[in-house]
Order: sequence, then C-alpha cells, then structure tokens
Amino acid sequence: MPNKDIVCLFRRLQLITIGCGLFFASAWFDRVEAMETELSVSPVAVSDSASNYSGNEKETEPESLNQSRLITSSIDQGERSGDSSNGDTDDQSESISLLSDRVGVLERWSRPSMNLEGFLQFDAGWFTQDEVSTEQLGDIEDNRNFRRVRLQTGGTVKDSIRYKMQLDFGISGRPSLLDAYAEYVGTGKLGSLRVGHYRMPFGMDELTKVTELTFVERPLMFGMGPFREFGAGLQNTVADDSATWAASVFSTGTDGLGNSVGDGGFGTAERVTGILFEVPSKEALVHVGFGHCYVNQREDQFRIRSIPEYGGAFATPGTVPVFLDTGLVAAESTNFFNGELAATWKSFHMQSELRYALVDQVNRGTTTLPSFYVQCGYVLTGEHRPYSRKPAILRQVTPSRPFGTDGGIGAVELATRFSMMDLNRGGMSGGELDQMSFIINWYLNDAAKVQLMYSHADLERTLEGRGQTDIFVSRFQVLF
Repeated sequence: MPNKDIVCLFRRLQLITIGCGLFFASAWFDRVEAMETELSVSPVAVSDSASNYSGNEKETEPESLNQSRLITSSIDQGERSGDSSNGDTDDQSESISLLSDRVGVLERWSRPSMNLEGFLQFDAGWFTQDEVSTEQLGDIEDNRNFRRVRLQTGGTVKDSIRYKMQLDFGISGRPSLLDAYAEYVGTGKLGSLRVGHYRMPFGMDELTKVTELTFVERPLMFGMGPFREFGAGLQNTVADDSATWAASVFSTGTDGLGNSVGDGGFGTAERVTGILFEVPSKEALVHVGFGHCYVNQREDQFRIRSIPEYGGAFATPGTVPVFLDTGLVAAESTNFFNGELAATWKSFHMQSELRYALVDQVNRGTTTLPSFYVQCGYVLTGEHRPYSRKPAILRQVTPSRPFGTDGGIGAVELATRFSMMDLNRGGMSGGELDQMSFIINWYLNDAAKVQLMYSHADLERTLEGRGQTDIFVSRFQVLF
C-alpha cells in the first residue's frame, strides 16, 4: 500500500477513535447522572417510612452531606417511635443501612462536570484581480470549504478547577488541538490561574469568540501579535466587573498540538480594560483597553505574515495566498503595543484597535510597524449588541424574534470595516495592505447565522506596485 494511503487510513482511524471516545465518555457521564438520580433520597419518604423508600423519588437536597443528615434524622425518628413493631423496626433499620451504603456509593461517584458542544462554518469565496494583483499573488482560485469544524468539552472539577479542550477537524491533514487548559479559580484577589494552551490576553478582537465576530475573519492586525500559545497566567475583574486585568507568560513557536520544541523563544502578554462610560437605561457603554506583549525571538528571527480578511480553508494548497510577509528578519526581541476603543448605543456598535510592533533588529536599531482597524455596525431589526464584562468584549447579537417563530425574521445587521497594515519599513519589504469590507449578517436564531461579505484589498509591494483584489464571501454557521 502506498505511503500516502497508509497516512490517510491512519488519519481516518484517528477521527474514528476520537469520535468513539467522545461518544462513550458522554454515555458514561449520562450513566453516572442516571445513577445519581436513582440513588437520590426524598426527605418526605425517609421521614414517613424508610421501608417505603423508592429510588425514583425526587431529590430535594442533592448534597451527600444533606442526604446523610436526613438518614440520621430518620433513624432517630424510628428509635423514638414506640408504636412500631420490632419486625417493622428491623426492616426499617435494614432499609436505612442499605440507603447509607448507596449514599456512600454516590459520594465515591463524585465526578467532574462535562459539557460537549461545537460548531461548523461552511464558506464559499470568489475573487477578481487586476493584472498587478495577478502578478503579485498569482491567480487566486475560488473555493468552497469548511473553514472550521470544532468540538469542545469543558466543565468543573471539585468546584474550584475548570477545564476546556477544543479540537478542530477543518484543518487539512489531521485534527488539531486548539484550547487545552485547566484553570484554578480560588486564588482570591489574584483571580484565576490558567495553565495550558490558550489565547493570550492581548487584543480585543483576538479574545472574541470566532463564532461571534462581526466579520468572517479577524482584522489584518491579527498577524501582528501572539494568539494561542502554551503558557500560564492570572486574570481577574475589579470595581464590580467594570475593569479587568490579565497577565501571562508563554513559550513561542507552539504547534497545532500545543507543543513548543527548541531552545529560546518566550514572551509575556498583559491587558487592562475599563468601562469609561455607561448608561444602562439607554444601552450605552464605552470601553477602553490597553495591551502589551514582549517576545524574545527564537533563534533571533522575527516574521510577520498576514492573509486578507478571508483566508479560505486552513492549510490547504491552492487557497488564499499570504498577502503580507516580512520574511525572516534578524531581530533579538519585539514589543507589541495595542490600544482598544469600543462603544454600544442601542442598535449601534463600533470597535477599533491601534497596534504597533517595535522590532529590535540586529545591526539596524528599532523599526516600528503599524496596524489599525475601525468597524461599526447597526442592527436593522432593533436588537442590541451586548457587552460581556469579564472577558471585556462585545458579544453576538441575539434575535428577539427568531426566524420562523411567531412570524419572526431573526435579526439583520449591516457593518463596515477599514483595516490596514504597513510592513514596508526599516529595510523590510513585507507589503502595505489597505482593506475595506462590507457585510450583511442574518441571525436566524441564537444558533444559526448567515453572512454575506464584500471586501476590496489594495496591496502595495515595492517591486510590483499596487494590486487590486475584490473578494466576495458567503458563510453559513451552526452552533450545536
């Protein structure tokens, strides 16, 4: 059998194994939950007569300590009941002893909580290019693809520890590990401690869930800064959740499985945010934030790359090429600075970020590379885009009248964004890109969304000049 056939077979076996594992894990937890229901105790039943206990009685005090207290109370009642016959008392004692054994089993079955969820995004993209764009990038093929297909599970362990694991099946080649971390929430004023592979606290749009983005992709500056890395960090809210802070340390060069191999390469990321102005009665709020990231380059090499604001299928040859690329640059370290501004007022919302990368080049001094975007949107059907205080981000619009429910049409939103990045500085010829995008978002309900986007990209490269590329994108998204 050819090697590539063996690899394909192995990948399919991986998918089957992961799917079976998730299925049996879910079934196992369902069985445990059924046991807990079966072993639950009704205080009324125990108080009246333990011999009439039924495992199907509804549990009003689910904690094992409360169950033990109820059983003990029932024993005392039985001992004080002088009109019960000796036979009845013996039967009652035997039943209560059995109940005590079952409660002990219930305590031993104490387990973490587990929630299984996921989503998929199906995209279609079409491109038109002028002659300069074709010379710069080649002929960009139209495409249809699953941009993301993800499963994730998360929950709590012993009340003070949370966990999350997320796999993506849309990346070509194999399932890829994205989020995989544990978080301890009992550190007092220090908030929570997170360890693992997760999104670093840097950038408002980076910390927004990919299912809740206003546009199909993040802005151009996404390529300028850390994202998911292997690290550890603290985070908390203050002033009645009106302000937040977070700080992490991480290793660079993390692959799709959360591994970072090799000497050197580390960084720090910090973010502070606050609500500058708020009038709840008018659904008005202004958010400000500041972020910093320091990266000590692995092997003294620096690189920034960025696709336009539509990327096609992940890691698939023949899809959307990289528009901006500095190439490998000799640099000892880089500091990233990021400013955030966001606001909501009834059905209107806006968001903007300004970012600079200060690259300490070897023998060239410090080079400053800028990136910026501003976007705004309006919900035609009257809904409000909410603000989430703990992550300090804007969330997705939820239709007040879902599509197909009592004549509802869902929620319809119009939005526009201008985005830019300049990598033609300090001896670098990475390109300069300006991109203007317009989008219509149709939220059918809180689980389904349709997006139609048009985007115009203006790319300037030192040798080829300015090329114009028009991009048309449709997306269908479902959460489950």
